[in-house]
Amino acid sequence: MPANLTPDYKAAEKEYRRADSYAEKLEALKRMLALIPKHKGTDKLQADIKKRIAKLKSEPKKKGGGRRYDPSFVQPEGAGQIVLTGFPNAGKSQLLSSFTHAHPEIASYPYTTRLPQPGVLFYRKVRFQIVDGPAMSREYMESWYPNLLRYADIILLLLDLGSDDALDQFECIQEKLIQHKVELVPLGAKDERNEAVAKKRTLLLGNKIDLPETGEVLSMLQELLPSQFGLLACSATTGQGLDRVKEILFEALHIIRIFSKLPNQKADLGDPFVLPEGCTVVDAARTIHKDFAQQFKSARLWRDGAYEGQRVTESFVLLDGDILEIQVAGL
Repeated sequence: MPANLTPDYKAAEKEYRRADSYAEKLEALKRMLALIPKHKGTDKLQADIKKRIAKLKSEPKKKGGGRRYDPSFVQPEGAGQIVLTGFPNAGKSQLLSSFTHAHPEIASYPYTTRLPQPGVLFYRKVRFQIVDGPAMSREYMESWYPNLLRYADIILLLLDLGSDDALDQFECIQEKLIQHKVELVPLGAKDERNEAVAKKRTLLLGNKIDLPETGEVLSMLQELLPSQFGLLACSATTGQGLDRVKEILFEALHIIRIFSKLPNQKADLGDPFVLPEGCTVVDAARTIHKDFAQQFKSARLWRDGAYEGQRVTESFVLLDGDILEIQVAGL
């Protein structure tokens, strides 16, 4: 069966061959795996990409040389990597603390965060990685900082509603990043990274809505910011609006949760398998166990209001919350 590789996949493969750093190679391999067509004709190629990713991740750092520490690379965890950015004292560290169990240093003085600080957000039984990056300003930006944003799945840009220059904060960050070939685009846009520019999907948050007299700043931002971005008001301190932020992030990552079930047993509803939207039964089988796709025999599906243990083919498209029972040859 022909592989029928897409132009986007070939571009990612070309990017991998040109990559010099560990982070760039890993990012390119991840894009190749995400973009490769999922069918029998690419099974071996998919396995080879996964093998290269595993080998790259397992490479030890050599004493006195070898791979140099790259502060722009944070080992991805969970269903997506979301990076926080904003001006000093915009509330990024407080938001990380509110979202996760991480304990970053939180202070009123600027530039508290000097290196990436990751934490894990649990939402709808799914793990997401939240990374607090260093603050940006007109006067200063870490040289490696654009690369941290380049590798993110989504950027959360915090604007300080307690500041008179909140609009200037957005314009400054936008201008600085485009100089480094990183373009902020709305969540509904296509996330791309090519040789010219990395287009990174971004959600704007107006933080500190709990402070008095922030309504005027919020109204001004809603009127003057590019309308396609949208703006959510929240408080990293009180938690106001954060549930809505989590919901939007979940939807923007375009993922679904699939629960597994063994024959004659209840479904395991505690720890779902996370897959991209549009995946099929055979994609889920491959995720559950590397051999299940090749040894696939049959599958039964449970879905609220639609399917109650009905048999489905390996090309059947799954939806969020589906319960899947897979039978393989020899069992």
